[in-house]
Amino acid sequence: MSAVENFIALALFLFLVGDPRPGAAVPALAPGEIIWQGALNGIDATARERILELAPDGQSFLYYQGAPWPRLMLQPAGAKDVEPRMVGTVAPLATRAPRFDLEGKSVFFTARLDWRPLRPPAAGPPPEGAIVHLAAVRVAVDGKSQEKLAPAPSAPVDASAIFLDLHPGSQILLVGAVASLKAAELQNGSFSMNMLEIPASGGGSGEDLGFQIGGRAVARYSWDGKAIYYTRDDFKDGSPPLFRYDRSSGVHEALRREACSAGWSAGDVEVCRFQLAHPGGFGWDAYPAFFLQRSLKEPAVLFRLPEGFPLSAQAALVPHSIRGERMLLSSGLEDQPRAVLARWNPRAFEEELARAKASPRESLDPGNPEARKQWAAGRARLSLRAAGDSAAAPLLKSMLRSLVLLPGAPVERIKVRWAQESGLAGSDLKRAVEVIESARGAVRLEKTLPPEKPESTPPRELVVGDGQEARLTDDRNITTALPNSALQAELAQFSPYQLLLDPAALGNPGLRFQAARNPGWKEPAPASERALEFRHLDGFHGTLFLQVEGEQALPTRLVTPQLFPSEKMRRNMGIVPNDKSITFEDYRPVAGRLVPHRLRFDDGLSPFTLTVEELVFNPEVSDPIFKEN
Repeated sequence: MSAVENFIALALFLFLVGDPRPGAAVPALAPGEIIWQGALNGIDATARERILELAPDGQSFLYYQGAPWPRLMLQPAGAKDVEPRMVGTVAPLATRAPRFDLEGKSVFFTARLDWRPLRPPAAGPPPEGAIVHLAAVRVAVDGKSQEKLAPAPSAPVDASAIFLDLHPGSQILLVGAVASLKAAELQNGSFSMNMLEIPASGGGSGEDLGFQIGGRAVARYSWDGKAIYYTRDDFKDGSPPLFRYDRSSGVHEALRREACSAGWSAGDVEVCRFQLAHPGGFGWDAYPAFFLQRSLKEPAVLFRLPEGFPLSAQAALVPHSIRGERMLLSSGLEDQPRAVLARWNPRAFEEELARAKASPRESLDPGNPEARKQWAAGRARLSLRAAGDSAAAPLLKSMLRSLVLLPGAPVERIKVRWAQESGLAGSDLKRAVEVIESARGAVRLEKTLPPEKPESTPPRELVVGDGQEARLTDDRNITTALPNSALQAELAQFSPYQLLLDPAALGNPGLRFQAARNPGWKEPAPASERALEFRHLDGFHGTLFLQVEGEQALPTRLVTPQLFPSEKMRRNMGIVPNDKSITFEDYRPVAGRLVPHRLRFDDGLSPFTLTVEELVFNPEVSDPIFKEN
């Protein structure tokens, strides 16, 4: 063979089988040995996010206890049967993380001065119209001192201050100042705060930063303390919800990330939460992925579920804080929370972070532009990036050869018109769903229901996204920003790339496949069927069933766990199966690909069927969101 022929043969081989070590280059790191774990007794279950803060020495952590006696608690970690103790003598406003100073001797948080929880039960919340009194306070861990830092003594009697964050150097506090704050406004977040920086030592007037945020907005320091990340509740349609304020220049920079991805300060790192695409991950539930980084503008390392940790989708590990060689996490359902203290390897993290910066295209971080380019190229030209053991690898390659009939033809855009029909007995619900999606993630998804009357306008919902941000226009023609988690839920049900071109997620470098040990077939198992278990680096898992006939192997069914935020929700929903499934049927060749044309979704609650009525590869589209950046 000539050199050209050899090159072509090698290129075709790599296209068909992919990298010999798919996914091996993904920057990811898991915690080490679990040192201690225990129940979080009395933790505030009403908080939007579970809040934990690890002490600098890694020996204890803070958490908020909820009703009937709201308190800030210090829990020693590492010893068995040690009860937590209360920090300070004031009730906390348990909506934002408390912070230790660098020495771990003092704690900063927001106190509710109108509540005095000296003995249970604490006084109930004040009437909705009553003025509440909040203060940023510093409390000694040993309980010997307690000081109000803001509002200043000279402030009006109705002034309140909310502690937002402590600068990494422990010398400055970020607080929000608000006047005449009513109980109802505090409850629903319908108020604005002036952003201030004040001395952590107390005294002094501090500095007014000259801008405001909403009552529920995120505000925190960057890991290096050079910037403040914040969101705004009052942004208009199309405006980026996340901003970076440069403390030296005073410049505000809009960042193209979702508000839910503003992340949080976690001691030695920053943590961002995203929902990645998972095979079979449809429905109202969501499984989170976490990325560890030093800046929202730099590559990140995927937090990897440790080997041997129970593969329970209901008990995803959440990283809260890292201090030196210890990491504080939580697991369990909302009403069954547990704290986990594990060993952490700072050197290994620095090495993974360096790899992420050196090879950003290998990252799974959706906020990384180079990673998005690599992801887009992989979707356009399907290649094998998932990994498999010795039993699974041949089947993965057979599936790729079966699905891609004409290698080399890129699919940059897809237009599909679905007919969606309910699978519930007695239901006649039908609707049309039209999706135009590009390989780089731009999407236009329109759902149309039949009109109630022949002369009326059909109800319509429209989702439009450019690959980083999305908006929803409902049937009342009201447009709002769509969070990443909600967008991924829509795509899991209607994305032509996920469901038609790559139903087995062969192009997902975060997946590992192995032969299924307990596929759950009704005996006897069909001789032509195979089953592969898969697990994502972030812990999501399931089973892929496929039909094998000669050299052809086609995905037929994906089975994944049902996700329930709480045990109470599971009980209230009655008898619900533990798993949900997508079944792929009626494969047909379309423009060099073999594509299923009928899909059945079944979660035991609201089953439905999608049927392909129209499918066009690389259609001409005029919407500007589909233009290449």
